[in-house]
Amino acid sequence: MSDIPVERTFAFAALVQAAQLVDDIAFGRAVRTEHLAPLLRSVFATNPEAFSDVYGGYTGLGLGVKRAQAVLGRATPELLPVTRYALAAIDLAEKLRHESAITTQLTRELDQLQAEQTIVLDEPPYLEISRIYQHTLSTLQRRIQVKGVPELLAQEAVAAQVRTMLLAAVRAAWLWRQLGGRRWHLVFLRTNMRAALAAVEAQLIRH
Repeated sequence: MSDIPVERTFAFAALVQAAQLVDDIAFGRAVRTEHLAPLLRSVFATNPEAFSDVYGGYTGLGLGVKRAQAVLGRATPELLPVTRYALAAIDLAEKLRHESAITTQLTRELDQLQAEQTIVLDEPPYLEISRIYQHTLSTLQRRIQVKGVPELLAQEAVAAQVRTMLLAAVRAAWLWRQLGGRRWHLVFLRTNMRAALAAVEAQLIRH
């Protein structure tokens, strides 16, 4: 049994899911709408009252739950980019915590974009989110370098999707820290975290 809170476990799963989608999009792999939807929702959840307001519940984070267990397990070449993006998002979220002006600007612009969009999740405004990312998070000294197919990443639409998922990763990392997650947990609480992820995966399967 693990004493790691369920919401913190799912926040970490969301972080890994976003990191996985960054890698998938950068290499032109197909991504499923049900994996994208909760992460897109989280980007606009700037002032949630409950965890369910961020991701719309737990069911959309199943991919992240599964991949997070793998990330915390034995390292494999295919997992290295996902791990790198997740760790980079944790570092960027920590940097953002000390940049109140950028945090305020990011929140304000996302709230404004959401107010202007009639159907945010059905027609994701990737280009608009990407521009917000570029003049907020991209201005920080600590930036996330994405590797993939150069011809794809050169396409504005693909780059916008990547930045949107990077923002979702930072959002998840921010939430994970709010819920008590710390970078050192990935080393010293690795076994506990895997047990917590296995427990929530069993819950998802039952439901």
